[in-house]
This record gives sequence, structure tokens and C-alpha cells, in this order.
Amino acid sequence: MKAPTVSVVVLCFVFGGALVGMFLRRYLPRDHFSAESYRVIVSSTGLVITIVGIVVGMLVNAAKNTFDTTQNQISQFSSSVVMLDSLLAAYGPAAQGARSQLRTAVQTGLERIWPQGQSRVQVDVNESSNELDGVYRSVLALAPTNDEQAMNKAQAIRVATDLSQLRWLLLVKAGIDSPPVPLIVILTSWLTAIFITFGLFVPPANSTVVVVLFFCAAAVSAAIFIIIQMNNPLEGILTISGAPLRAALKQLGK
Repeated sequence: MKAPTVSVVVLCFVFGGALVGMFLRRYLPRDHFSAESYRVIVSSTGLVITIVGIVVGMLVNAAKNTFDTTQNQISQFSSSVVMLDSLLAAYGPAAQGARSQLRTAVQTGLERIWPQGQSRVQVDVNESSNELDGVYRSVLALAPTNDEQAMNKAQAIRVATDLSQLRWLLLVKAGIDSPPVPLIVILTSWLTAIFITFGLFVPPANSTVVVVLFFCAAAVSAAIFIIIQMNNPLEGILTISGAPLRAALKQLGK
């Protein structure tokens, strides 16, 4: 679910609702706009607006939590990469092959998710799995000759396991279409109904109100954009920075 596309569709439906309301105003009987009718419509619309406000607030909060969690996982992944490389360096020359594999895996991941000067490459789950799994197998294959090497190998296995878990969490999160499409559809229908009501009470030939309604529709569509974008923090405009992993890559091999 692409955030820019969805936000444009939401804008069309919501502002279109206002235009529909303005169109209906011309053909509805006068008694439909009596003071009693006005009070009922305003009260009902206020109820829906309250519900929409609560739902949007919950979605923004959940999206922010997802964004922050992913950012923390990237930082944790980066620090674990540096730690694993340090443990392999302390192990000795026999771990040089695993260190080279680790550097290649990190560099490949950076080029896929945060490419420089080219388009983002779609992450292949199996390919990403094979890269770090190769590092894990290389660590397991180490044959310690003393207690210090045995301790370094045990710690390296633990860190490599943590890296695999973090990698899968990030891959699974990247594949989830969140928030669900039905929820966005329902929220859009509520917003459209609200703007239809707004359009019903727009005075004829009042271009100022029409412009205000357009900007309000753009504002709510921007909120939907932010919700979808922050739920998918590894792609799009509001992408999490790859600086922690780039900094970790510079430390590998030293």
C-alpha cells in the first residue's frame, strides 16, 4: 500500500464529498435546512468527527510506536554487528572468513534498503536469510584451541543469533501491510460523509469556503499519508536513516 497513492485517493474522495454536498444543496427542499434540521445534522456530524479524531489519534500513536521500534532495532542491529566483528577479531585469524562474510552481508543490506544514487532494490527474504546464515554457520564451524577462543565463540554465537532474530523482525515488519486496507476504507468513508455535510451548508458561489474545504481535505489526507508512511519506515519519504549501519560498516575489519 503506497502512501502517496492512498493519500491522493483519500483527498479525491474527501474533497469530492464536499463537492457532492454542494451539488445536493441545490436540489434539496428548503425545509431540509431548517433550524431543527441544522441542529440534528451538526450534532450527528460532531459525533462522527469525535470518533474520527479518536481513531486517527490511535493510528498516529501506533504508527509512531512502529517507527520508533524499528529505529531502535536498526540501532541495536548495528551495535550487534560491531560486537560480533570484535568477538571474531579477538578469536584470531581463523575467524577472518566469518568477518569477511559479515562485512559483505552488511554492505549488501545497506545497498538494498538505503541505496545511494540508485533506486531501492526489493528485499528478497531468502537471499537476505542466506547471507547472515552463512555468517552464523561460519561461526559454528570455528574450532577453538583454548579457553579464550571457546569463550569468544560462545559469545559470537549468541550475538549472531540475536542478529538473525532482529533481521527476521525487520523483514516481517517490512512485509506487513499496515494499517489494514479495510480500516483505511472505513476511515475514508467517515471523512467523506463529514465533508458531504460541510458541503451542504456552503453558501452558493462562495469560493473562499471551497478553498478552505480543499485545504482541510488535504490536511486529513496528509494525516493518512503519515500514518501509512510511518507504518512502513523502511521505504518511502519518511525512511529511517541508515546512518547507524553505515557507521557500523566503517568499523568492521578494524
